[in-house]
Order: sequence, then structure tokens, then C-alpha cells
Amino acid sequence: MKKKLLLMGKSGAGKTSMRAIIFSNYGAADTRRLGATMEIEHSTIPFIGDLHLNIWDCGGQMRFMNNYFNEQKDHVFRDAEVLIYVFDIESRDQTGEFMYFKDCIQSLSQCSPNAKVFCLVHKIDLIKPDLRDDILNNYKSALEPIYAPFKPEFYCTTIWDYTLYQAWSDIAYKLIPNISLIDSQLSKFCEMCGASQVVMFERTTFLVVSYTQNHEDIDSDHQKFVQISETIKTYRQACSKMRSRFDSIDVRNGPFSMFIEPFTNTTYIMVVMNDSDVGKYLFLTPNISNIAKLF
Repeated sequence: MKKKLLLMGKSGAGKTSMRAIIFSNYGAADTRRLGATMEIEHSTIPFIGDLHLNIWDCGGQMRFMNNYFNEQKDHVFRDAEVLIYVFDIESRDQTGEFMYFKDCIQSLSQCSPNAKVFCLVHKIDLIKPDLRDDILNNYKSALEPIYAPFKPEFYCTTIWDYTLYQAWSDIAYKLIPNISLIDSQLSKFCEMCGASQVVMFERTTFLVVSYTQNHEDIDSDHQKFVQISETIKTYRQACSKMRSRFDSIDVRNGPFSMFIEPFTNTTYIMVVMNDSDVGKYLFLTPNISNIAKLF
């Protein structure tokens, strides 16, 4: 099963950099050597189960834009599952960028009216943290007359921290066709293990797919899990540079234990136990062999 994602925004917004970080194991600093995207770069990424993400990274130069909305409109926007539009916080031509976004929305509404829209206000590391919510709200207000009939979800993102993983985890979550079944079975797995929290990550990108918790424990924190996702991805990149294989993680710290293990062919799983002395193979291995059959 393939799902088409359009990655759009003006040239220099950071589209290709975020794609390289999420899907090609680039570090943030490594993206400096990437050049501008010419026309459209296609990539098909295996994801959960038989789901493949068909990503169209669309160059944002003016000569390409006019082509997207005229000669290639049907080709580009037809059968799109998702539009991810990246706004550059550094843009000096915000009016022009809003017009480009309006053209995208109009073309999408004509060719793929049921698509989902995500707006990423990018390079937010250049803005003081206490001003970021105001910036995001300003974008929402300014774009509200433009994005009908869609109801986009908005995110502040940067390649330098977990915010990029948070946005892309949410996007991926909405694309997985049997996600309600995964959520349900993960809750059963958590109960079978007697775990405090269980989180499922996609194997290659380490994006958060689903998570659950024991209701007697503290509330689950999506941001915390996304931060773990970014940390593990960075650690795995370091292992690769040292030609060392990443396989699993076993952490015992004070009153808890945390294990990150391969789960299925396309996922990893993290199990948190409120017991620093528990042996992972006493509870994890048998349950993995049983529960993984459900995915």
C-alpha cells in the first residue's frame, strides 16, 4: 500500500533537510551539504507493515511553482494523501509565501479534496522559546482565510531538536491504516508484561507509532517519547559512524528499568518497568513472540 505525501514550500524552507534527517539518517549538521531540490524528487519509503510512504519533495523555485499549478497540476496533486507545507520563519516575502500556500490549497481541493494538511513553521530555533506560541498563532490566524475547506494541523519545527520528530510522528500516525488495532494490542501487551509504559517506534526512522501506559502510573507524555525517539536516532547515527551495530538498549536507573528491543520486521518497542531488578527475558521475549503475531 502506497500513500502519496506532498512536501512543499518555497526554496530554502528546509524541506529536503528534514526529509534527510527523518528518512536518511542525516544529522542536523550533515544537512549543510545538501543542495537545492530541482523540480520534484521522488522517494518511496517502507514504513509499518506493508505501508509505503511515496514522498514527493517539490522544489520551491518560482519556475517550478508555476508548473505545479498549471501544466502539472493533475499529475502533482492527484491522489495525494497528505500535503506537508513548510513555512520558512526567515522568509522576507511572507505575502508571496502565503499566496503560494493558497495556490497549493486550491489545487489540492480540486484534485485530492480528502487529503490531510499539515503546516510546519520551520527554523523555529531562530525564535526565542517564549515567543514561539505567539508566532504559531499568528500563522494560524493569517492563514485561516486561505486553507478552507481543509483544517490543517500546525507545528513549530527545527532540525535541531525533537520538534521535527513530533510533527512527523503525528503525520505518520494518521497514515497507518490499522492504527486503532495497533493501539489496542499495544495496551494488551502492556498489561501482559505488567509494564508501566510501552512505546512502539518505526524501525528505520524511529518515529513514535503508538504508546500506552498502566493507568495506575503517571500520565503518558508524548513529548517525552518523541525526545527519546530523537535521542535514540542520534545514538544510532553515532554507532553507524563508529561502524558499531545498534541492536538494543537496556537501562536500569533507580526505581525503574527500560528496554528497547526489535519487535517486528518494521518496529522497535520500548518497555518501562517500575522495577530496576527485573530481567527483560523473564517477561519480554515470550510476550514479544506472542503479541508480534498480531501486527
